This record gives sequence, structure tokens and C-alpha cells, in this order.
Amino acid sequence: MPSVLDVRVEPGLEISSYAGCVLMVELALRCFDHGQQRDRPGFWDDYYALVKKTDYLFVLLKRHLNATSIREDPVAFSLYMNLRATEIFSHESVIIKSEEQGLPPLMIAESQRRATAAAFQICSAVGLNLPSPRKESSDIIMLQAIFIAWPLTMALKALHRELVNGGGKATTSGVVASTRLLFAALDHIEESEGYWHQTVTHVGAKLQEWEENNGFEPVAL
Repeated sequence: MPSVLDVRVEPGLEISSYAGCVLMVELALRCFDHGQQRDRPGFWDDYYALVKKTDYLFVLLKRHLNATSIREDPVAFSLYMNLRATEIFSHESVIIKSEEQGLPPLMIAESQRRATAAAFQICSAVGLNLPSPRKESSDIIMLQAIFIAWPLTMALKALHRELVNGGGKATTSGVVASTRLLFAALDHIEESEGYWHQTVTHVGAKLQEWEENNGFEPVAL
């Protein structure tokens, strides 16, 4: 029986955001399997195939992945967040593989660039839905808490790599601001002693170190 990811969809056929979640989960499972088998022959071919499959899903599901849908449809919001997190996971697997094989820094930099871009896109989606006085009756982030915790932490880990490696002042400022926003969202859905917070304690520590070294008042994490 073919995977749902391998079934080609007729042009113009509308797919619901719920069906999109089925496709996203299938993609995520493939990426997880790929990331856990870095010594398997064909690792790189499988990686490029997964990148193409990910790009295909973004095109196929584009009606659910725009700002309006992300803001108004909780399922579309979770779909977008998890697709971007899966993208980060895939690139992080390649970064680890590249470091293990001693590949040129340029190859690692490209994977890091793409992972960081996906992290910024997660941050943008969060910014559309963070609670505010104007949106007190519509707390999509809390409503989808169980589905977006993993994407939040994946984005934080990708940005942590940028903080560790350092970059231009403008880039680092954007990374710091995005990291703060992602932590605010994580704080909104979970206590600071919770499981997901524990997976990113090193990110919080690096953020506080950066703030202290650059004359900023550290925020409570």
C-alpha cells in the first residue's frame, strides 16, 4: 500500500487542514526515521528527497499556510508550526551528519541557514497568535498547546545554534528578539518546570549570558 505522501494530488483539488495534518505527520515520521539512521547508505539521497517532499507539501497546502489561515484556523496554525519544525529537524540531522563526516563548513552553514529561516517563520506564526488585549477571547496558542510545544522547542534550539556561533549585530539582535518571543509562548502554555522547558534550559542559559554580556537586563526564563 503506498504512503499517503506518495499519492499525487490532482491540480485544483482542495485538501482540508485536517488532511494536511495527516500528510504532515507522515512526513515527520519519515524525517525522524531518517535522522536516527545517519549511518545508513543513501542518507544524503534520502535527505534531498525529504526536502523535495517538504517543499511539495508547502505548495500543496498553501491555502492553509498563509497569515490569515494561521491566525483564524487553529488546525492550520498547528499544521504550519509542525511542518516548519519538521523542516528544522531534517536540517539539524544533516548538520550533525556533516560534523561527524568533517564536511566543509559551507555545507553546514547552508543547513543552518535553512533551519534558522524555519525558526524565524515559526516565530512569525507565534507572533500572529500571541494573546493580547484585543484577542482575549481567542487564545489559539493555549488551545493548541499540546501540538505546538515541540515546534517551539525546535525553533529555540535552531536559534541557539545561531547564538553560539555568533553573527552580525543585526542578525544576532533578531535571534535574541525571536528567542524571547518563543520563550514567552512556551511560558504561556507550560510552567517553567515543565518537560518542554527542561529540553531548552541550555537555550535560556545562553540567552541570559548574551544579555549580561551585552548590557541587557536578563529576562526571567
